[in-house]
Amino acid sequence: MAKPTILSEIEESEVWQWTSKEVLRAIEAGILKDAQHYELIEGRLIRKMAKGEIHIRVHSLLFRALMMAFGPEYDIRSEAPVSVSQGTEPEPDFFVIKLDRIPGEGGRPDAEQGILAIEISVSSQKGDLGWKRDLYASAGLPEYWVIDADVRKAFIHRRPEGGEYRSLEVLHEGDDLPRLGIRLSDVLTRSFP
Repeated sequence: MAKPTILSEIEESEVWQWTSKEVLRAIEAGILKDAQHYELIEGRLIRKMAKGEIHIRVHSLLFRALMMAFGPEYDIRSEAPVSVSQGTEPEPDFFVIKLDRIPGEGGRPDAEQGILAIEISVSSQKGDLGWKRDLYASAGLPEYWVIDADVRKAFIHRRPEGGEYRSLEVLHEGDDLPRLGIRLSDVLTRSFP
């Protein structure tokens, strides 16, 4: 029989629930020195997975493709907080937002202000295709992609409604990635112009 963890024995009321502002203040005060290793999800600081070489390579190639496809009218944010609610700020691998929709100094963009979030999934499929997808759908983000380097597929979620995406398109290596004009295999296996 598995031994229960300490956290499973702690009452929910005994766990500190962080807000976005509290996290920012803790970072500014030097309390959270390694904040870049965490995401704020439903008031809890969740440790992000370490990035391996496959993730880094796919990230680099995808970043170049996004910059070329969207151009100077858009901001391509990488691993930066996106506000879903007061206590939830996931940090997708990419978040695409029109420049004129970026909030003023110190403000975080709301998920619904963006046009696209992308997660590169090497060993995080369960979360990326589960609770993260649900977070973005609930927030009204129009489009959410998961580039799954393990199974070599892309999962394109669209049309958020009622807390879920109504459309799912599964792309394979030979398929073109929407908006980018390149094949999925280009970001999984090699560079492109």
